[in-house]
Parts: sequence; structure tokens; C-alpha cells
Amino acid sequence: MANGRTVVNLATYNHYNFINNEALKERAVKTLRTYGVGPCGPPGFYGTQDVHGQLEADIAAHIGSDAAIVYAQSFSTVSSVIPAFAKRGDIIVADKAINYAIRKGIQISRSTIRWYEHNDMEDLERVLSTLVKEQERTRKPLTRRFIVTEGLFENIGDTVNLAKVVEMKYKYKFRIVLDETWSYGILGATGRGVTEQQNVDPTQVDMIIGSLAGSLCGGGGFCAGTTEVVEHQRLSAASYTFSAALPAMLATTASETVRILQEQPEVLATLRDNIKVMWTQLDPRSDWVYCSSSPDNPVLLLMLKEEVVESRHLTIEEEEWLMQDIVDEVRFPFQHSASLCTYPPASAYTYSDALGYTCPDTLPYTSPDTLLYTTRPSLEQLLTCLVSRQRRPRDATEEHASSSGCGPARPWLAALARAQGLCDLRAHQEGDGEGWHCDPPCCHQGLDP
Repeated sequence: MANGRTVVNLATYNHYNFINNEALKERAVKTLRTYGVGPCGPPGFYGTQDVHGQLEADIAAHIGSDAAIVYAQSFSTVSSVIPAFAKRGDIIVADKAINYAIRKGIQISRSTIRWYEHNDMEDLERVLSTLVKEQERTRKPLTRRFIVTEGLFENIGDTVNLAKVVEMKYKYKFRIVLDETWSYGILGATGRGVTEQQNVDPTQVDMIIGSLAGSLCGGGGFCAGTTEVVEHQRLSAASYTFSAALPAMLATTASETVRILQEQPEVLATLRDNIKVMWTQLDPRSDWVYCSSSPDNPVLLLMLKEEVVESRHLTIEEEEWLMQDIVDEVRFPFQHSASLCTYPPASAYTYSDALGYTCPDTLPYTSPDTLLYTTRPSLEQLLTCLVSRQRRPRDATEEHASSSGCGPARPWLAALARAQGLCDLRAHQEGDGEGWHCDPPCCHQGLDP
């Protein structure tokens, strides 16, 4: 940091430290000097370059699909893919915890939406069977029907039961749109995503959408599937048709990082070891918070337990204040910490019109004003493969904090205690350095694991 302190950065998506990879830097600079900064045109006109074709081939080969298409922006990938296939009158069955980008794509499609409870396969089958019976009873013409879900849920952190979703697809004749924005490059032995982790044939998923930003340190996104699915998007996906193509430098970087994941699986193993260590320090040892993320997810979402919220009658604003206090507390003395994030509870999705009618399961075309949901704050901790379990020498500040019972491994617990009035944790000046004191120690208040 600027003040000369050494801290642990838990606020970066650079999970594999590809940003500091010298070989990647050299390749990026070489590509920049050869191709320039950007193509300055849409892919369908004069924006496509040979590196884009190579990246699409690399992704398709890595995932195991017939073809792939690369978009210039990660966020607009899924929000363009969905309306490219789903139109007014079509049916979309979606998980209630899908991320904001998917919700925007669904909104743009103007399709009829049916929600099912988050990761509840029984509820998903209930919704699908109801739709099939309804169609058989009314004998309406068949429309396009899709199941939309995520591989690794951005808002909650857990993974989808993909094998069961595929089973439902064939049983009720639906297509699957799988958003692997947060799981591609993370899950699986070589980072292929949830299909590799759960041993599901990727060809059984109609559209696999992923991101090349974040952990892969490239840019843009992709959609993999059959050749027909990919070629249809080249003329029908708004983001691909009307946006400038991905800069060649980012395309080359993404190709290289995909290759590294396949040739050097030890980087994934190191990251997962660090995830396990942090998980054991945070989730099972606290009576206050729990981690909703999957054990293989490097993004750990920490939320207050329901019994804590109920017993103390905490409002959403009070939860957010409490989490923000934890972030502020640990940011300077010990580590970088990510800011707050929020997720919509699965039971909070409702559709209301001017008359107050509420129908949580079925949504026609929705605007942002009619899709109502509340959010709960959570603390987001991001793990990288750079964190080492090797003990390093601690400075005077850390020694003082450790001796007071609120050491670097658990500063957020001390902050939580102070915020609830359970102990008097205060900062004080000692010479030219900062010290931290806990009186009494958090462990005496039942907060220490």
C-alpha cells in the first residue's frame, strides 16, 4: 500500500495472478504493436481479425462444443444472446436468483417468464409440467421454450444441479441457456466450468455463455454451442452486430490464459487449496455469519445468519451498516476487503400492476418498474492463488492485535462485536503506528470460533 504496509488483497478477480504474468504481458504488447489498439468496427463489417477466429476456435475446443462466438463486452453477452432466440410469445423458465445481466436479457426478449425457486429441482419440474399440461389443454401452437440458469450463481455463490436440469430438458422438451460467466475458468479440472465439474456432456447444453474478463484477464464474453446456434447470433445478437469487435490484444490474452489453464492445472489446485483454508476460517467457526458460496467458488459471500437477524430484529439498512462497518474496520489495519454486495432473496420476486395484483410465478413482459425485489447485504471476499499459508513476520500492529484476541485471521469478528456493542474495539495511536485493542477480547463474548 501507499503507506508501506503489506496487506492481503481480497478485492480482486485476478484469481490466478495472470495480470502479473510476464509472458502474457509480452504477448499483449506484441499484439498491440501489430494490430493496434482496437478494430474500430463491428465484427460483421471490418472488425473481425484472425485473432478473433483463433479465440473462438480455442474456446470451442476447450469446452468441447462445435463452435463459439466472441462478444466485445462480458455484461452484454447474455443480455444479447437471450433476445436473439427468445421473442414475444416464447416461454422462459428462469431461476429466481439469476444475475442482473440475465434479467435484462429476459426483459428485452419480451417473452413470458415463469420463475422457479432457486436451485429447487422439484419446483422446476412443477413449473415445466404445468406449462406442458397447459399447452396440451389449450392446444396452442408450440413456441420456443427455454430454461435459463447460471453455472455459478453470482448473487448467492452456489452451483446449479446441471445434470438434473439436463434431465428436465429432455423430459419436457426445453432448451437450456447456461450462463457460466462466473464458473468458466474456475470450476473443473481444467477450468471448463460446471459441465466439467459435474461430468455433463457440454453438447447437451444448447447455449453455454461465459466471460473472458475477470479471472482470465482478457475481455468480452462468448457463447458456445452448435454451429447453427453460433451463426444465428452473427446476424441476430444486438451486441455482436452493432458493437465494435473485441480488441486484438484482449483476444490474444484470453487465448493464452485458456491455454495456461489446460497446460498448468496446478494454478487451479493452488487456488482451491486457498479457498479451503479461508472457508474453514470463516464459515463453520462463526455463530454470526455463514458462507453461501460453493466450496470451489473463490468468491466467498458472507451473510448474517437468519437466527441472528431475527433475534436482533435487524432491518436491511442495519445489516448493510453492520457489514459496511466490518469492511471499514478491516480495510486499513489488516487487508484489502471488497465492498458490500447484495442479492435478491428467492422469495422476493413479484409482479405487481397498478391494481396491486401479485403473481410470483408467471411474468409477461416486464419493465424495471414492475419487477420488484429486495436485497440483502453480504460481505464479498475474493481468493487468489497468491495467498500463501506460510507464516510471514508480523509487524507491531499485528502482534498487538493478535495478543488482544482479534488477530489478522479474524478482524471482521472484532468489528462485528464492536458494531453490536459486545466489546469496545477501538483504534488508538502508539508512537508512529496504529494499534488495535479489544477489551474484553472477542473470544470472551462468544464470538471467537
